Amino acid sequence: MSSIPLFSQQAPQRLDVVIISWQGQHENAAHIARALSESPGLRVIVIYSNAAETPETGAGEWIQVPNAHFFGWKFKRALDSVGADARAMVIIQADARAADWRELMERCVERFEAMPNLGLWTPHVAYTPWIPKRVDIAPVAGTDLMQVARTDGIVLALARPVLERLRQLDYGANNMGWGIDCVAIAFSFANGLMVVRDDAGRVHHPRSRGYDHRVAVAQWRQFLLQMTESEKCINAFVCRFTEEPTLGQRFKALRRRVRARLKGAQAA
Repeated sequence: MSSIPLFSQQAPQRLDVVIISWQGQHENAAHIARALSESPGLRVIVIYSNAAETPETGAGEWIQVPNAHFFGWKFKRALDSVGADARAMVIIQADARAADWRELMERCVERFEAMPNLGLWTPHVAYTPWIPKRVDIAPVAGTDLMQVARTDGIVLALARPVLERLRQLDYGANNMGWGIDCVAIAFSFANGLMVVRDDAGRVHHPRSRGYDHRVAVAQWRQFLLQMTESEKCINAFVCRFTEEPTLGQRFKALRRRVRARLKGAQAA
């Protein structure tokens, strides 16, 4: 178990929203920041880069980083920027779309206020590999929430204890940023914190990926070596729970379905 304090009777109320922006995403980032900048209880930060290394501005606080910085190094800068009075940090990728960003963040605030043991919160994201069939564990009774084994970093809120754990990690060799959510989820499960998807909140995200998958995987594997032994164990269970069936397993399942249909037709 971690020595990081998990619960407080006087939990901070504010959420720090960090929008991750890059080349070509200034307009989108500015739109999200503008939509949230007047919301009470939110601090809006935009961490951005562009090829020309020129300053960008908009509503909220804008922090420029070198254009060579991808999600991992921008996430580290986000951790360094979160205030001491923030209950949680919400990461939003600038190319994400929501019908009403303010309403979505209000839902997020409400969830953290109602659930002191909430570790990670994410809305329902379109075009993610972590579809419900792969990640759903169990619904939270009386809510639109589903406990899940994996989340995506498109829109993701992380509670203060999770942030404290993530601050202990070295991001120097993980510029792409894969694996951050793996550590956050494993830490949450190891410490009795819930990981949920809010199906009442909807976000759309494009399918494209603008970086080398092989580099991201190599950095991800190295990054996960920093997990504690209990986190590694939980992550292994999560990987088994969410793994996709092999081609052979799919064929066997198809054969069973065909045989069942044939038997049904013969019986009729």
